[in-house]
Amino acid sequence: MRNRTILSFLVAIVLLGSCRQKTITCSVPQLYVYGTGFTTSDFSDTTVIYKYAPNGNFDTVLDSAFQMHTTKTSGDTFNVALMDGQNDFKIKLVSTGKTYSFSGIKLAGNYTQTISTGLSDLKYYMCYNAIVSVNVNGTAVPATPSKMDQGIDQIFFSK
Repeated sequence: MRNRTILSFLVAIVLLGSCRQKTITCSVPQLYVYGTGFTTSDFSDTTVIYKYAPNGNFDTVLDSAFQMHTTKTSGDTFNVALMDGQNDFKIKLVSTGKTYSFSGIKLAGNYTQTISTGLSDLKYYMCYNAIVSVNVNGTAVPATPSKMDQGIDQIFFSK
């Protein structure tokens, strides 16, 4: 009788443990930034990337980076930068003197996700808050998921 009670107790613990739910925080993806309609000479000099506070007025630079080489992906499309999906930023093409502003990153709204876990659950769960659109020089440009990397979205801006 005692063994049966202990066995019942262990079965109850396993069943309760396998029904746990957990809420995880979804990450904000990174953002591939591609320029279309450009020539190799547009990127013949340094590209400067400035990072600003999100939804700001581009008045305080948080960080900056210089890029000496921009990769041509195909035809007139160049992979300009990989940015975090949380801040506003500007990209300046030194060879043309032109600056492009990126702001107002709109997210899909997936901030958390509830998942079921169990005692023997060794799975890795991941969710991310997809980027819906980004304002490029004041015009909303839709973002799409990258075909290369999960959790990274992409936008294309035109010359």
